[in-house]
Amino acid sequence: MIKFLEKKKFITLSVICLFGIMFQLIILLFVLPNKSLLSWHDPKHYYSIAIELSEGLPYSTKLSYDNLLRSPGYPYYLFLLIKIIGKNVLYLRIFHIVLFPLIILEIYYIAVSIGGFKVGVFSSVLATIHPYFLYIPLTLYSETVLLFLYPLIILLTILVKKKNLFIYWVLLALFFVASVFVRPTSVGFIVFIFLYLCINEKNNINLKKCIVLFVLLPFSVVNLWMYRNYCVHGTYLFTTTIYENILMSFNEDSIIRSLNEPLDPYLEKNLNNSANLSERNEIILRTAKNFIYNNPIKATYLCLMRILYYWSPIIETNTKTGEGRLAYKIIIGFYSLPLTVFGFVGLYRLRKIKIFKLFIYILVIGTLITAPFMVSARYRLVYDFLLIISLANALFLKDKHDKETPNDK
Repeated sequence: MIKFLEKKKFITLSVICLFGIMFQLIILLFVLPNKSLLSWHDPKHYYSIAIELSEGLPYSTKLSYDNLLRSPGYPYYLFLLIKIIGKNVLYLRIFHIVLFPLIILEIYYIAVSIGGFKVGVFSSVLATIHPYFLYIPLTLYSETVLLFLYPLIILLTILVKKKNLFIYWVLLALFFVASVFVRPTSVGFIVFIFLYLCINEKNNINLKKCIVLFVLLPFSVVNLWMYRNYCVHGTYLFTTTIYENILMSFNEDSIIRSLNEPLDPYLEKNLNNSANLSERNEIILRTAKNFIYNNPIKATYLCLMRILYYWSPIIETNTKTGEGRLAYKIIIGFYSLPLTVFGFVGLYRLRKIKIFKLFIYILVIGTLITAPFMVSARYRLVYDFLLIISLANALFLKDKHDKETPNDK
């Protein structure tokens, strides 16, 4: 930490963070439309739940599938912000502009811990000018908090590996649980973090910590929320998001844009007449299984196309609802395409180093457990910080691809 706080490094980081704040203010004033948060469907729903919580109402108690669509983590996060700074959308956006430097510092410290100061500065600069990192916190999508949580989880994983302090273990477990409550697919990372921290370890205490903190704790907390949903809604589920995404997944139009349309009129009629959530979910699964069974080639094609779209360099925007502008889409494309290509080249060069193996596994599992059921590159771009750090290390660290560094031992 002493080196981190040296005067020159502090000034360099301060300048980078100030530029990040300035860029976000420009986006807030000139790129985002002069419309309220309610222009976006997902943030509108999150915000509505948070407002209800702030008014003392319980979390989604109506018997409707839509009330279980959202994972509870992000609505409760917005609820806490509203209680502290008020419900004005402009205040919420300004808060995330102020918070943005923390994301930059997380990425910086991850990069420094792996490759040194130059790697850290270069990674910070790339993160600061990333159009998506600048844009999405101002829209208040759930990626707003994931941009903070995912780098923090990687940073704490590195600190646990290097220092093995119990406080880092606890913080890692808590923030991991938080990420699962924001996006349930985060649970897929635990296997690889578990292996990274415990494989080839002579100390059995680390293995016990991993089991307690990364298996028993998340499983217990998630199951408590599922039990709550069973008591309230009569269905033992964490969220219905997976079912609604399946509903959209086997529709050719959903490759281009997200549709909340069922597969056919017969399914629509049955969904509307379904008595409860369990029956609705059963209808969706049965229809999807029948579609895959009767159309295996088409189903495979649709999944592959979604994976390609998942890694598309241009995120979807909707100019009619104010979700972006063509010029901004082009800017994102020109930034993301080189970053994706050269980031993967960097990962390939550094593939023999343990920490970069973890990066690769996270990117692969993130694709496999998300892309087949999602149709938005927005879900993937929260992992771009891994490509940024890999690219920076590949550029600045000579011969790193064929030897371990002291930090990785």
